[in-house]
This record gives sequence, C-alpha cells and structure tokens, in this order.
Amino acid sequence: MSLRSTNRGRHGFTLIEAVVAMIVLALAVPIGLSMMRDAAVARVGNAQTAKAFWLASAVTEQVMADLDSTDAALGFDALADASAYLNDAPDALRTRLASVVSDAEAAGFTWDVTAGALVDATGVTSGDTDEDIYRVVTISVSWTNTMGQAQNLPLSFMAANRKP
Repeated sequence: MSLRSTNRGRHGFTLIEAVVAMIVLALAVPIGLSMMRDAAVARVGNAQTAKAFWLASAVTEQVMADLDSTDAALGFDALADASAYLNDAPDALRTRLASVVSDAEAAGFTWDVTAGALVDATGVTSGDTDEDIYRVVTISVSWTNTMGQAQNLPLSFMAANRKP
C-alpha cells in the first residue's frame, strides 16, 4: 500500500484562477472607488447649494424686514445706495447679520445685495414717479465647489415703497 493519497481532488486555486481574480479586482476596485467619490462630491455639492440657499434666504428676510423699518437708514430709500446700506454706519446690514452668517462665511460663502433702479410693476422704468415705486433686489451668494468651480446663487424679489 502506498502512502500517496488516492484522492486527487483539487485543494486550492490554480495560478490561472489567482491571476483572473487579481484582474477582476484590479478593474472593479477603481471603478467602485470612483463611483463612491462621485457620490461624495454630489452629496457635498447638494449640501453647499442648500447652505447657499439658506444664506440667501436669511439675508432676504432681513432686507424685507428692513423695508418696513421706520429708521431712515433701513427703509426702502436706503436701497438707493446699496453699498452704504450694506457697509456704512452701525446699522449696516453686514454688521447686523454678522452673527447669523458667520458660519457660512467661515465655510467660504460670500454674499452681496444689489438693488436696481426704480421701476413700475412690470419691472421697467416708466419715468412716472407715481408708478416707479419698486426696486428689484437681488441677493447673490457665491462659493467654490469641491471641483474648484465658482458657483453663484442669485435670489431676487421686487420690493415696493409702501411708505409714500
């Protein structure tokens, strides 16, 4: 009787099977990692857009509240000089919103407010002072996305001079 096993079944992988498995992994792993990266970039992009919209909404709410203010530095007429409204004096919009927008600004978001010329209800200047009682106010939020591309989210509304 011989010491050799009479069972000649396979025990383990052949060299060809090991090479095929390595090739499959070499192809599948980069594709899987690329898909995970793309999903992460999309998720971050959506979060950035949501944060930009939140910031634009917060600024819009404050501007709309200012329109009803009896303070001369804050009412509808203050929008005639948007730069002064944003930056000058202790009543400046940037100063008043500093604590609200600080987290977004620290994350690289910037914002600006522009107000157009007086227009009528259709959005065009008619030249009639009784009709030209509106301004188109635009809040723009800018940031750089994860791909290094500049992004901008404008949010506009038409403001009315409700105080004759």
